[in-house]
Amino acid sequence: MNIRFFFPTLFLLTLFVGCNVGPNYPYPENIVPEEWKRASEPSSEMEEVCHWWEIFEDDKLNRLIEQALGNNYSLKAAIERIIQARAEAGMSGSDLYPHFNAAPSYNNETFLNKAFGAQVLSNSKAPVPLFRQHQITYSLPFNLSWELDLWGRLKNIYCSAVYHAEAEYEAFADLALVLTTDLADRYFRIRSLDQQLDLFLKTIETRKKALKVNQDRYEYKIINYDPVSQARLDLANVEADYYEAKRLRESLENSIATLIGVPSSLFYLEHHPLTNNPPPVLASLPSEVLLRRPDIRQLERERASTHALVRAAYGAYFPSFSLTSAIGFLSPDLKYFLSARSKYWSVGTNAFQTIFDAGYLDSNLKLQWARFNEADENYKQSVLLALEEVNTSLSDIEWFYQESNKLQESVEAANITYRIAFDRYIEGIGLYLAVVDSERDLLNAERALNAVRGQRYTASIQLIKALGGTW
Repeated sequence: MNIRFFFPTLFLLTLFVGCNVGPNYPYPENIVPEEWKRASEPSSEMEEVCHWWEIFEDDKLNRLIEQALGNNYSLKAAIERIIQARAEAGMSGSDLYPHFNAAPSYNNETFLNKAFGAQVLSNSKAPVPLFRQHQITYSLPFNLSWELDLWGRLKNIYCSAVYHAEAEYEAFADLALVLTTDLADRYFRIRSLDQQLDLFLKTIETRKKALKVNQDRYEYKIINYDPVSQARLDLANVEADYYEAKRLRESLENSIATLIGVPSSLFYLEHHPLTNNPPPVLASLPSEVLLRRPDIRQLERERASTHALVRAAYGAYFPSFSLTSAIGFLSPDLKYFLSARSKYWSVGTNAFQTIFDAGYLDSNLKLQWARFNEADENYKQSVLLALEEVNTSLSDIEWFYQESNKLQESVEAANITYRIAFDRYIEGIGLYLAVVDSERDLLNAERALNAVRGQRYTASIQLIKALGGTW
């Protein structure tokens, strides 16, 4: 066969007779229910947003998240892992194609030869002279090597690397989701603490007034010292709570600085109390969660990657064929080098078939199946965990909403009690201590309501995270 038609013919032969051995990829089994335990009602007022954090309509939060997505070092490292995985896939894919290389060389060899002199002077007693021979070779070969992937082994290895690269991308998306939700959670916890700090300051002023009233009543011998000591205890307790809230706020502030890639000593968040309730988050059908959560998509891609290696392990049982060829110039004389008279070419094929390997191929097949089964079980467990997280977040949102309503009623009732006590005191028919007590009850109710409001924000953010950042 003419060499000009050899490679095209071989390529077409490989294309049409090549096949994939081993079982086809089994897509994950659907194990999710048709609806959530607590399904949220659709809202016509809910508008689609490009990014989930925009529903909170907080410009400061938006800027922090944009800064985190641009500066977080863990996220940058995840991008590098994507680049690495794609490069490894490219390296694996290169094995599907012929490899060409050029290997020019120049050899100048000298031989010391006794054989000819020994034949001529065999009857002579004179010493045998040495004959020097020089050999110069100029070579410029272009070599080709190509392993024919008749059974899909190389293709499946390449597919496995591609699926792994896709999994790394999903891991990046999951890390971005975790980063943004963690930042938003810390941000609203700080805002809730700011509101709590304001209430603590009001409570401290109230407790100081109560302590002053009780001290005056004690000095005038109206009461015993027990109410004074109790007032001191109440004041010290709320002051301790105030400093604990300040400590927690600074700790959360430092963690946000790390998330956005800024030294914690250079980052400060201004005082911004939380007064509004969180916006609604809609939870659609459970089956759609599998298409949205990047961590589940990551595990599915890893599952596909391990299955491709199973098919590659089956392909290793079959013989492999490789093609080698060379074309170039070879001449002992420089003036004839690169001329038509020094041109040469060669074509060869090699076959390789394992006859005995002490169980290596069998063990490798068992290994790849075990890895696939592990990935499959991890995927199923993650689906169940995702469903648990969504249902728990929906439950938290519902019960925190109910609790918030009752605490709102408690605040309103405590406020009425306080106004009555204050009016009675102004009219001279009530005691100031009753005013102080009712004001303390009002502040305690407001603190409880603020704490639940912060928990509602946390539950909403956890639901967003459980839904994969979309709904």
